[in-house]
Amino acid sequence: MTSRTIFEIIGYVGSALVLLSFLMSSVLKLRIINSIGSLASLIYGLLVHTYPTVIMNGALLIINIVFIIKMFRSNDARIYHMHETDLKDNFLAYFIENHREDIGHFFSGFEFPSEKYNYAGMVYYKDTVIGIVLGIMNDDKTLDVWLDYTCPEYRDFSAGKHVYKQFGDEGLKKIIFKADPSKSIAYLEKMGFTKENDIFVKNY
Repeated sequence: MTSRTIFEIIGYVGSALVLLSFLMSSVLKLRIINSIGSLASLIYGLLVHTYPTVIMNGALLIINIVFIIKMFRSNDARIYHMHETDLKDNFLAYFIENHREDIGHFFSGFEFPSEKYNYAGMVYYKDTVIGIVLGIMNDDKTLDVWLDYTCPEYRDFSAGKHVYKQFGDEGLKKIIFKADPSKSIAYLEKMGFTKENDIFVKNY
């Protein structure tokens, strides 16, 4: 294999990764994959001395790194936060209906409205609603969660981490995940849930 062939492979890989990044639903994944693709394309440009390619991909790499740093630095309660809302809130109903297909993928059999819920929380990124939590708040400071949903583009664990920290800060003793956990196991483990008698719970 000649050096020229190796250089071209690097260039093709870089271009493929840049294109692939635009298929990512998560903004963070898009930035990371785009950065790797831009770096590969930058290296290719240096190897074959195509400096316009170097300049463009170098700029893209810097932009991506800046945004990734901002995303991690903004990953706090001032950016992600949750507010309890009325279960009859029209926007809550609109949000659920607008994402019903995706919600159904993770929470089969989910129903809304339902008389069993007495708690609804809207999860925000800055001033944008990105998710919801529905459940039953019990008198003993425990919460039965029947739905914990985040929009695909924000589904990188950041929102959930702050939601469950906020629950702890507000004095909850335990959260019990009542929905089917089969498609949420990795998420629940990341959030600090443990399995007790086939049920995922988070103790504070």
